Amino acid sequence: MKLSDDVYLFLKWVCLLAVPAVTFITSVSDALNFPYGSQVAAVVSALGVFAGAVIKISSDNYYKQNNDGSSIDNML
Repeated sequence: MKLSDDVYLFLKWVCLLAVPAVTFITSVSDALNFPYGSQVAAVVSALGVFAGAVIKISSDNYYKQNNDGSSIDNML
């Protein structure tokens, strides 16, 4: 699976900005006893993990097809 640039950038934005922001907001709402705060945080965190896995798979496939096969995992 290789994602288009637009989809890749959107998922990256979701993982780096949207998921942490929503998790923070739901954590604060849970601390203030608003309803369903912990459930929303759990669902958003799970979606963030899934999106991160999709990005990783796409990134690996991109490096295999377009470069010499090296990715950041091979550099570490």
